[in-house]
Amino acid sequence: MKNAEISLQEGERLKALGYYQILDTCREAAYDEITRMASLICETSMAMISFIDCDRQWLKSTHGLELTEISRDFSICAHTILGNELLSVENTKKDDRFVNSPFVIYAPHIRFYAGVPLITPEGYCIGTLCVLDREPRRLFDSQKAAVEFLGRQIMSLLETRRTESVLQNTVNHLERSNTIKDQLLSLISHEIKTPFTSVLGLADLLNEESSIETNSELHEMIADLQRSSHEIYDFLELLLLWSRMEKNVLTTHRQAFTISEMTSSTLARLAVDCRRQNVTLDIEHHQSGVVLADRTMVKYMMEVMYHLGCSRLSAGEVLTVCIQPNGTELEFRVHMPKELIPDENIDNLLEFEFLLEHQESHGISNGLLLEMILCRRLAEANQGSFNLSMSPELGTVCTLALPLAEILNEPPTPNRRETIFHEPKQLTS
Repeated sequence: MKNAEISLQEGERLKALGYYQILDTCREAAYDEITRMASLICETSMAMISFIDCDRQWLKSTHGLELTEISRDFSICAHTILGNELLSVENTKKDDRFVNSPFVIYAPHIRFYAGVPLITPEGYCIGTLCVLDREPRRLFDSQKAAVEFLGRQIMSLLETRRTESVLQNTVNHLERSNTIKDQLLSLISHEIKTPFTSVLGLADLLNEESSIETNSELHEMIADLQRSSHEIYDFLELLLLWSRMEKNVLTTHRQAFTISEMTSSTLARLAVDCRRQNVTLDIEHHQSGVVLADRTMVKYMMEVMYHLGCSRLSAGEVLTVCIQPNGTELEFRVHMPKELIPDENIDNLLEFEFLLEHQESHGISNGLLLEMILCRRLAEANQGSFNLSMSPELGTVCTLALPLAEILNEPPTPNRRETIFHEPKQLTS
């Protein structure tokens, strides 16, 4: 048997077939009625509705024969989908393409075939409706027209199926979104309430206390008030950014820029935080490079990483920051000497569903974890990645990888490394 040619649009055709999610589904009365009607109208002993997959012909409905699928190599219908019109073979024994087909030589001993392609609105032939017989014959024009009409009815059923699937997916998405919204509102109320309670308490204390002895006490209280206010503001900014991403309205302004322009200022702030907590900061800055990303998003992700590292360490511990190229990417790594959470949760930690299911039980504040989940989304939006890895030997490593446009071999010099102890020295850019 001569195998049917493969269309130049085979990939797009298979993708179109997949949209209908019809392969390997159960028999349905609506399709069985069509095959039975086609057989009666054309006065043939057999009829079938089938779909041509990459290597098989799968049968959705049959009348007069018991088959579920056959190899595409032996498929007459594989020839039918190469055109847009009815293919009629009045005698397979006299057609060089099919005379040696096992379905002609052996059971069901096909002698007559007439099939119409099932054509999607986009023009892809994904399957056929065909009638078959064990004797040579010829269809009347009215019978051909009826088969073509029934073929269009099958496509109507498929389009209805696809529409219903899209609607169901939309309903499921809306239900999930509503669930997440309700849970997120609960989380928001908790995260805002905690720092805001501090704001209100400090405000009340400033109003009621009249026996503050020194200006330094007043300065410290005001500083605490300012930090709490910033926590609220930053968290609200985070929620706004998250909302934009969920609505797919977040715009990414990717541009090439030298990473040293940003790291010097952010590392300087990190050094101040480490000094305040009596933590040693170890910086490994290898070759600098030009990354292709959104500057604002990169700055936000770096600050989240540094905040994660600094907030999880105790006095006397070491926080290591490493910046170096790795293939086609520039990596930012923050290394902490201990594990943040139980290892079995690491694969799901940066999923929003994990946050909702394990509130307050993962060892990291909900606000910080939400920021890291957002960082993963932002990194992916910049064609990069944001990951956490942990082991008892290495502790925790948080890695941000961004597309590298160019490696710079000029100053800052390669492999620059400096250790900033409890009294950090001045950083150079």
